[in-house]
Amino acid sequence: MRAQIVVFAGHVHNYESHEHGGITYFVTGGGGAHAYPIERAPNDPFPDKNINYHYLLCEVDHGKLKVTMNRLDLTTGKAV
Repeated sequence: MRAQIVVFAGHVHNYESHEHGGITYFVTGGGGAHAYPIERAPNDPFPDKNINYHYLLCEVDHGKLKVTMNRLDLTTGKAV
């Protein structure tokens, strides 16, 4: 298969991204209720241990997918 499989899921009130068995997983739940801290493995592609109120921006262009996690900086109220 030439297509790559990507899975978007929620409901961990934080952000996680990892690959397993050739499948990329995004777990997103960065709005609303209090976010949960997540223990991250040393090889986690997103090693930040902070609480992440966020949204994912997904852009598709010519068969390519770009996913950007935009985190709300609670000190300024702006996405970083």
